[in-house]
Amino acid sequence: MEILSVGLALPSGEASRLAELVDGHPLLEACGVARTPEDLGRLLHRFHPDMLLISARMLLEMDEEWTSLFNGQRSGLIPTLLVEGGDPTLENADLPQLFRGPFAFCGTVQPARTDPELLYRQIKEKVELFRGTSPLVTFKGEGRRPPGPGLVVMVGGKGGAGNTLLAATTAATYAASEKRVLLVDLDRERSQLSIFKPEGAGKNLVDLLPMAEDISWEMARVSIYRHPVGFYLLPFGQPSRKGGSRNSGIPASFFRNLDFLFDTVVVDLPGHLAEEFLPSLLPCRVLAVVTLADAVSARSTRAIVRSLRSFGTVPRALRLIINRYGGNSTLQPHQISRALGIESVFTIPEDPRSGLDFAELGKLPRPESPLGKAAVRLPAFLHGEGEPLLPETSRRKILPGLGKKRSPKSPDRSGR
Repeated sequence: MEILSVGLALPSGEASRLAELVDGHPLLEACGVARTPEDLGRLLHRFHPDMLLISARMLLEMDEEWTSLFNGQRSGLIPTLLVEGGDPTLENADLPQLFRGPFAFCGTVQPARTDPELLYRQIKEKVELFRGTSPLVTFKGEGRRPPGPGLVVMVGGKGGAGNTLLAATTAATYAASEKRVLLVDLDRERSQLSIFKPEGAGKNLVDLLPMAEDISWEMARVSIYRHPVGFYLLPFGQPSRKGGSRNSGIPASFFRNLDFLFDTVVVDLPGHLAEEFLPSLLPCRVLAVVTLADAVSARSTRAIVRSLRSFGTVPRALRLIINRYGGNSTLQPHQISRALGIESVFTIPEDPRSGLDFAELGKLPRPESPLGKAAVRLPAFLHGEGEPLLPETSRRKILPGLGKKRSPKSPDRSGR
C-alpha cells in the first residue's frame, strides 16, 4: 500500500497533537512542521507532500508577495486540509480568500476529534479524489524527491576509525557548494567537535531538544553556531543538572524538521550509540559506515551493520567507507565489502599528517594531501554519483582549514 507524505504548517505550539496523529499511522509519513510562510515554501519545494495540513493563522500570514513568488516556482495545486481549532477569532474567516494561490481546499480536520486511522482514511480519500480531478503540483527543475542526500548519517565502526574527521570534511565540502549545511555531533560522552565552537557561541543539541517541534529556519539561523568554513555546527552538549537524564532520547520530529530546513545534515554517530539514536534518524537517505581495513575493525563494524539492519535500514541507503587504507592494511576492500554485505565502497588513503592536524590543531586536510584529494570525491560517493561534487579547482575553497583562530572573510548570508 502507498505511504502518503504529509506536510504540516502551523504556528508554534499547535502542531504536537497533529504530528502525533500522523506519526501514529504506518501509512502516513510527516515531512516536517513549517512554522513560517518561508519555511513552508521550502518544505513544499523539497518534499512535495501528498497532503498539506495548514492552520488559518498560517494562511493569514502569507502576503501577496509570498504567494506571487511561490506561484512562480510551481505549477498545479497543493491538496490542503484546514486544521480547525486554535484562535477563535479566525473561525469566521473567509475560506475563498484564505485559499488563494497554490492551495486547493479539500476539507477540514479537527485534531481533538480524530485518531490516526480516521485521519489516514480522510487523507487517502481526499488525495485519491484530488488526483483524479486536478494536476499534481510540480516545481521547475525538480523531481519529486528533494535534491542531494539530505540527512547523511556517518557511523564509526569502532573508536579511532576517523569518523569525526570524515564527517567534518564532508560537511565542509557540501558547504562550499553554497548550501545550508548542518554538522551534528551525537557523541554525548566525548564530543570532539565541541572544541571547534567558541564557548557561548550558539546552542548545543540538548539545548534545542525542548524546542524540537518549534524549530524554524530563523530560530536555527540565530541559535546554531556557523563556523567560518561555512557549515552550521551543533555539538551534543551536556544537559543541565536541573534538566532530564542523559538518556532522554531525541524526538523523531527533531531531525525530520532539520532535514527540510537544511539542504544537508551530516550526523557524526559513534557506533556504540547507534542503537540508541538510530530510531530518531530513520528519515536518513544515506547511512555510511566507517571502518579500518583490519580484522578487529571489520568484526566490530559487522556487529554494528547487523544492528543497523535490524532497524529496517534499506540496502540502497548503506555506504561503506574504508579509512586509512594502504600498504599496512591486512584486508582488501572486496573482502570487507563481502563480509558486511555492502556493495557501495569508498577507500580513503593513509594520511597520518592530516589526522594529527585535525586532532591536535583542529584543521581539515590540506587540499593537496591524500585525504584532501579524496574528500572532494566523498560527497559524490554518498550522493550515489561517480564524479566529484565539485571540480578540482574548487578544492582550495572547500578545505581552508577548521582552526579556531581563523576568522570569516565574508559576512554571514542570512539565506543560508
